[in-house]
Amino acid sequence: MGKVVRYEESFITSIPSDKFFRAYVLDGDNLLLKSLPHEISTIEIIRGDGGPGSIKLLTATPGSKFFKTMKKRVEEVDGEKRVYRFSVIEGGDLEDGIEKITNRLKMEGGSVVRAATEYHIKEGGDVGDQGKKTVERMKGILKAVEKHLHANPHLLYL
Repeated sequence: MGKVVRYEESFITSIPSDKFFRAYVLDGDNLLLKSLPHEISTIEIIRGDGGPGSIKLLTATPGSKFFKTMKKRVEEVDGEKRVYRFSVIEGGDLEDGIEKITNRLKMEGGSVVRAATEYHIKEGGDVGDQGKKTVERMKGILKAVEKHLHANPHLLYL
């Protein structure tokens, strides 16, 4: 049996957490495509309706630093608690020694985003410095989304 390695980070955003949740999670596919066009070219729902249990295929823009393709499964969307959880199940940062990567975002208080990433590592596998890189990438994604929302305030569902 393998092990689970967890990384946590908190981010402060200038966007109120309820509005950030609605924009980032409920309209996240469109928002990511508009916020990161140099990294992500398509997001396709290949199973489900976008809610829990759905599988999404993300395809990178040529030259992306992120990944070539990535499949993620939506695990949880809780609008009341403002929690979004998904697992990378194929592609992305998955390597031979990693079974899956689970990401959890919780928007709290006025403008705090708490991010946790769990690496489910196979027996004999190792995460190396990948966890720290994932946290840095998440910071970059959240900052790009925040910048896009400020430039397009109508997306905040005021």
